[in-house]
Amino acid sequence: MRNLATIQTIIALEPIQNRDRIELATILGWKTIVEKGKFKVGDTVIYCEIDSILPIHPAFEFLRQQCYSPKYNGFRIRTMKMGNAYSQGIVFSLDVLNHFSKKTFTKIGTDVTDILQIRKYDPEFTIEVVKQKRNRFLQFLFKFSIIRKLFLPKKESKGWPIWLPKTDEIRIQNVPNILNEFKDLKVFVTMKMDGQSATYAIKDDKFYVCSRNIHHKTQHPCSYWNIAIRYNIEKQLRLLLTRSGIMYKNLAIQGEICGPGIQGNKYGFPELKFFVFSIYDIDKHEYVGKEEFDRLMSHLTLDTVQTLEYNIPISVIGTTVDECINTVKKLCNTSNGFTNEGLVIRSMDGKPYIDELGKQFSFKIINPDFLVKHYDA
Repeated sequence: MRNLATIQTIIALEPIQNRDRIELATILGWKTIVEKGKFKVGDTVIYCEIDSILPIHPAFEFLRQQCYSPKYNGFRIRTMKMGNAYSQGIVFSLDVLNHFSKKTFTKIGTDVTDILQIRKYDPEFTIEVVKQKRNRFLQFLFKFSIIRKLFLPKKESKGWPIWLPKTDEIRIQNVPNILNEFKDLKVFVTMKMDGQSATYAIKDDKFYVCSRNIHHKTQHPCSYWNIAIRYNIEKQLRLLLTRSGIMYKNLAIQGEICGPGIQGNKYGFPELKFFVFSIYDIDKHEYVGKEEFDRLMSHLTLDTVQTLEYNIPISVIGTTVDECINTVKKLCNTSNGFTNEGLVIRSMDGKPYIDELGKQFSFKIINPDFLVKHYDA
């Protein structure tokens, strides 16, 4: 579960050009606008990331004009641009916690998401659950935050195979230390596509179709099963396992579905398309490296996400978050005005190296221009 609100330290403050009443605070690798003079470097604060939906509460009422979302009945925190500065997230003093808890929290890194009753902005998951039920009454109930809070977490934990890792990479702003710690690690860079994450697997001779959060157990009209049928993915995976001999017994491929009806079909595809970005060895509990990925994909008639850089050290992408953002803007903002979502960086060997990154060494750099341009991204 993503920690949307945590106790952190302000590590830097810098002025914003032509703005006298606000300044830019750096927390972890994030930068966010704060009232000038309200905080100082070294202050312990509560930092809420973008994609947070804050509850209706007097403590957050000042956000109503800019952040209130009737659809989610809460205050949605998103990327904003003021002049040349991007603001991602929001900062509160620790006394905000007094409105929600009698306990005192000061330890850096403490997750206070649940205490502050913060939900994640996740329209894809909400739509998945509602469509699965095909129930108008449920759609009505989903308008109320208490129903979403009680229902969604249970459904998410119940509906996902525990032996499969999920596909959501961590943002570089949350782990800025790895840029120097692993600056010489060889990685490859792929374009991040704005669609629906999908996983297809064969385990113990059974075929699995999964979205980002839910196992779609039975065949029914949805993009995930439509892709599975169109590309004959079950047959392709079974043939791949047969050809591999004793090397693989259970495999999963993970990728992105894009096209009509998905995220506004920004790429203009006339029909649904599937782009593979990872292959997971279920028995070894690890992702295959880039060379093995390319070898296995050569036996499948499926597209892969676009590889932009191959076998380069992380330092080429950037040694600071600011450098990474410059790289993503350079590679993702095209001359014809199209703005790509961002980049995903993965280790060449597929190894995890550190627990913070999950089953493989991978992280994403989201293009701030994309987030500003596409309000609901």
